[in-house]
Amino acid sequence: MAKFCPLFSSSTGNSIYIGGGDDSILIDVGMSAKQTENALWNIGVDADCIRNIFITHEHSDHVKGLAMLTKKHRLTVYAQSYTLDILCSNGCINGDYEEMKDTAEICGMTVSPITGGDGNLEFLAWLKRAGQEHIPNLELLVREAHLRK
Repeated sequence: MAKFCPLFSSSTGNSIYIGGGDDSILIDVGMSAKQTENALWNIGVDADCIRNIFITHEHSDHVKGLAMLTKKHRLTVYAQSYTLDILCSNGCINGDYEEMKDTAEICGMTVSPITGGDGNLEFLAWLKRAGQEHIPNLELLVREAHLRK
């Protein structure tokens, strides 16, 4: 069964976990790598199960732990081109990264980018594995979690 869990949601840091087992992603890493690892541990998730991180935009409350987390764990970072340029030039990514333009199949999930009114990227994800249809309303939950900050 998949989990959806906002790890942090405030002006000091934002992060959302979606997945189950080895099919897991994070949306943003706005707290330190240690705090993010601890928050994952508290919901029963090993940080080594995370394979992909989606960054909505480059503000510190969304990327504070990115550099250390990508240094400690083998992760691919997804973001829009402008955000990737800033993150790379600031040394925030220690590993693989890809520009997110269209819907992609990642870790058994379909992930779709949506540009918000402020130009920032939001990501919506749902599981498509073992014959499961997408999780009802997960798209709405992810959007609402980011709008509440």
